[in-house]
Amino acid sequence: MATGQPRRARWGCSGAISITWPSASACGSRRGRTPGRAPDRADGPSPRADALEAASSRLSVPGSLDTIGRSWIRRSCGVRAVALAGASCERSDSNGWGRAQHPPVRRPCRTGSQQGSLLAEERTATPIAWARAKLQGHALPADPIDLRRGWSNEVFLAPAHVLRRSSGRFRHSIRHEVEVIRLVDGAVPVPEVVAYGQEEGREWVISLRKPGQSLLQRWKAMPAAERREAVRQLAVCLEALHRVPLPPGFANPWQADAITDPGKGADAYHVAPRHYPVILNSLRKRGSQDEALLRSAETYLAERLPLFEDDEEVLIHGDAHFDNLLWDGASLTLLDLEVATRAAPDLELDGILSFLADPVRFLGPGTGEGVAACDFREVEDWLRQDYPVLFERPHLGERLEVYATMGRLLQMHYTPEGHASDPRPRLRQSFRG
Repeated sequence: MATGQPRRARWGCSGAISITWPSASACGSRRGRTPGRAPDRADGPSPRADALEAASSRLSVPGSLDTIGRSWIRRSCGVRAVALAGASCERSDSNGWGRAQHPPVRRPCRTGSQQGSLLAEERTATPIAWARAKLQGHALPADPIDLRRGWSNEVFLAPAHVLRRSSGRFRHSIRHEVEVIRLVDGAVPVPEVVAYGQEEGREWVISLRKPGQSLLQRWKAMPAAERREAVRQLAVCLEALHRVPLPPGFANPWQADAITDPGKGADAYHVAPRHYPVILNSLRKRGSQDEALLRSAETYLAERLPLFEDDEEVLIHGDAHFDNLLWDGASLTLLDLEVATRAAPDLELDGILSFLADPVRFLGPGTGEGVAACDFREVEDWLRQDYPVLFERPHLGERLEVYATMGRLLQMHYTPEGHASDPRPRLRQSFRG
């Protein structure tokens, strides 16, 4: 890439909201399951399992191999059970939680799909019962309910509403999203919040269910004129979002945790480049890292920090790929604002270009199957026409490479050396110039 030139994607082939916030003491910071930078959408699950380790550098797949990779792999493989005749049953369920946390149940031995179907029903029964009670408690229709599991939330699709419950891993992630929705309401099309709360260390939110599917899911079937209109609306939404005034002290709480808590550096997604030591320190604490590579990264990033000294930070979505955009054939809605943060606008562009270059890693089951980078070859030029200021940052190419480098360093937390998606060879190549 020529110095200073922006990276281009590489192509292959609403009503008022009334909310009572829980007290700070009630809103603990207990953390649990895993993002997979995978969206928690109103219409379907997140990127498929191989996206976890294949996901490169951007916010698409936060987490670590220890806490995320294995559970995603287990979950992608479906439910597996070993029935011990006349004895207890141990299972590895598709949630990745491992041993069942309830007394063994005696039942006839079943094989194959019978066992998988039975355990899948058991796995969803309790969450759906909780969701039904929550919706009914707000006098909302609660049948039928479809459970989808996203990267950091459970998503319950009811006839007219969407109920999402956090895993608890990311402190106040849903509360932050609700605050962002209140902040941008009227300026940007976002879901309408009906109710918010917290119980037992997990947050939940109910919002109105809007018609449509993810833009990624619909893309291949859309005529060119409809695609062009969707991208135009995306540009309008992003530009409006980037102009929303931010209140003093605005910050993403779990991103702030990643910066300030030495044990959470693996979650430092979309942080400003000046925070690169957080990522390097986190890698060093894990051990078994290539220290020479980390020193090269430290030198590379330190030398380029002056490129970011005069940044004007705005509100960015942080994860505006097409699986987080709801399209009903005529209008666009932004979903999954729990990642929204204060950052330079070109960090938004970095995430979009990452998606355009490799959309496959954002796919979930039934979500845009068969798409490839070549299906999105025109999007970058359309976006440039509709939101030119986003591409006019001086030294844009170098800045995008810095963002990519920080993302690849984060990826080292959960991608083993030698894996097909191992970022280390790419990092070494970058540092050699």
